[in-house]
Amino acid sequence: MVAAALAPPVERGMKTPLLLGLIAVLQLAAHMVYLVLALASLGLGPASDAFVAAQAVPVVLTAILATALQSAWQSRLATVDRTSGAWRQAHRNAHAQAWMVFLAASLPIGLMAPLWIDGIFGGLAPQAQRQLLGMTPVLLLASVFNGVTGVLTTAQRGRDRLLSAEVAALAATLLSLLLVTPAIDALGALGAAQVLLLRGVTAWLLLLCLLGGSWPDVQGGWRDLTAWRQMRPALAGSAVLKTAPLVDRYWTAGAPTGTLTLFSLAQSGTGAVAAVLERALCMPVAPRIARAMADRDTVTARVLYRRATGAVAAVILLLGLALLVVQPWWVWALDALLGLPAVRSGELWWLCLLLLGQTLVAAASTAVVAVFYATGDTRTPAWVGLGGFAVGVSAKSVGFLWLGAQGLALASSLYHLGHLLVLSILAERLITRHGAVAPSV
Repeated sequence: MVAAALAPPVERGMKTPLLLGLIAVLQLAAHMVYLVLALASLGLGPASDAFVAAQAVPVVLTAILATALQSAWQSRLATVDRTSGAWRQAHRNAHAQAWMVFLAASLPIGLMAPLWIDGIFGGLAPQAQRQLLGMTPVLLLASVFNGVTGVLTTAQRGRDRLLSAEVAALAATLLSLLLVTPAIDALGALGAAQVLLLRGVTAWLLLLCLLGGSWPDVQGGWRDLTAWRQMRPALAGSAVLKTAPLVDRYWTAGAPTGTLTLFSLAQSGTGAVAAVLERALCMPVAPRIARAMADRDTVTARVLYRRATGAVAAVILLLGLALLVVQPWWVWALDALLGLPAVRSGELWWLCLLLLGQTLVAAASTAVVAVFYATGDTRTPAWVGLGGFAVGVSAKSVGFLWLGAQGLALASSLYHLGHLLVLSILAERLITRHGAVAPSV
C-alpha cells in the first residue's frame, strides 16, 4: 500500500522534465545550504579540512562501485519485461549485488584507514588527522547506504518512475539540513558525519518503500553471472578514473590551511550543479537510449544523446556568464555568510569558474556513456578512462605546481573535456555501425 500511494504507475509527459529540473534545483539548493551550515559551524580551519578529507575516500568508493553497478544494470532494468516477475527478480538481484560489493570494499578500507590517511593526508595538521580517523567508519557506512540507494534509484528510473526517486533523495537531504547545526554543536565534525549517515539510511528506506519492500535476493544476486561479467570492465576503469579526486586532496592537503576546504567547496558546488543537470537532462534519456538501441533505432539514440549533451553545455555557458556578472558582489556575500576574508573569497570564485569544464563533463558523460551501456559495451568507457587517467594525474600535478589550487582546477577541466571528446567520437562510431531507422523523437 505504501508503494502504491507513493509511486504512480508511470511518470511521463511534458511536465516530467520540468518537474525533474525543479526537484534537482531544490536538491542543489539543499546540498549547498548543508555545506554552508557545516562550514559556518566548523569555521575555515583544521576541523573543516578534516571533515572534507574524511569524505574523500568514501565518496570515491561510492563513485567507483556505483559506476560498475550502473553499467551492469541500467540497460537491463530499463528493458526487462515489467509485467512478469522478471523485473522484480532482476531488481532484487541488483539490490543484493550492491550490498555485496559495497560491504566487501568498505570493510578493508576501514581497517586500513590509518595507513591511507597518513599517505594521502599527511600534510594535514595532527589534530585534523585524528578527527579524520574518527569520522572515517561513519562515512564509509554512509557510502554503503548511498551506493545501495543508487541501485534502487536505477530501478525506479528503469520503469520510468523518475520523479519519485528524486523526491526521496530530496526528502532525505532536507532532513539532514534540520540536524546538521545541532549535531555539530554537540559533537563537532563527527556530528556532521553522523548526519550524512542518517541521510543515506533515510534515502534507502524511502526507496525501499517505493519499490514495495523489494528486499535483496542474496542467492540470486550471487548467481547472476551476466551482471558480474558486465561489471568487471567498468569496475576496472572506474577504479582508476574515479580516484582522480584523491589527487586533488593530496595536493591541497599540503597547501595552506583552509585550501583543502575551499577546493572541496568549489568542487561540491559545481558537482551539485552537475548532479542537477545530469538528473534533469541526461538520466531521463538513458533508458530511452537503451530502448532505442535495442530496437536498432540509432537515429533516435543519436538525437537523444546529442540533445542532452548540447543542453548541458548551454547551461554551463550561462552559468559561467552568471559567475562573471556576480563577481563584484561575491566577496561581500561570502563574508556575510561564512566570514571568509576577501582573499580567500577571491580564491573560491576562481576555483568555481575554472572547474566549469569538469562540471560539464560530469553531467553530460551520462548521456554519452548510455550509448555504450545500451549495447552491453562496458569495456570502451573503461579503457578510455584508463588511458586518460595518467594524462589527468600528470596534468593536475603540473597545474598545481605551476599555479597552485587554481592551476589544479584548470588542469582538471581540460583533462575532463578531452575525455568527453574521445568518448563522443567513439559513441558516434558505435551508432554509425548499428545503422539507422526512422527516428521516433
